[in-house]
Amino acid sequence: TITGYKGVLIAANLFPKFFERLNRFSVPGLANIVVFLGLVPMIVFSGSSWISTLFIIMGITIAIVYVGATLSFIQLRRKHPEWKRSFRAPGGIAMGVLGLVGSGFCVAATAYALTPIAAGGGNYSEALGGWDGWVITIGYLIVGVIVYFLMQSYRKSRNLETKMCPAPECEFEPKHTSEPRKS
Repeated sequence: TITGYKGVLIAANLFPKFFERLNRFSVPGLANIVVFLGLVPMIVFSGSSWISTLFIIMGITIAIVYVGATLSFIQLRRKHPEWKRSFRAPGGIAMGVLGLVGSGFCVAATAYALTPIAAGGGNYSEALGGWDGWVITIGYLIVGVIVYFLMQSYRKSRNLETKMCPAPECEFEPKHTSEPRKS
């Protein structure tokens, strides 16, 4: 999510600070609105199969994120073995390679699930000849690349650096825009 685990994405300057604000329910309201607005085109363009398209797109994007996280794990194990970690995965780099193989399989399986062949002529939108899931996924990836470069420009204009640090040093406390709700 945009706010990430303890807001690490924001603390690392990968997203603007205004995403860290919580509303009176202790929820990142603006971040949730942005995610919702991102879902609207998917719902509109994938017709009656929007929920299955959503799950498949979520599957492929999560698998792609896992590939990136696994590559990062391997790189950090090699470049910064001295960093203190809150958790040390057993098996070292071999576990990272196993994770990379598993993540790659998940990317391939969900990529296949987005094709009209996998749908078997069944429940998918005819608007894009059954390729609606791919068109939407590629559209989201394009938006992601645009956001990435916009954030690079944002960081450069404010002299912010992307922070790469061990988790305990990147701690983050979100800011409330109003008093948290009492239970």
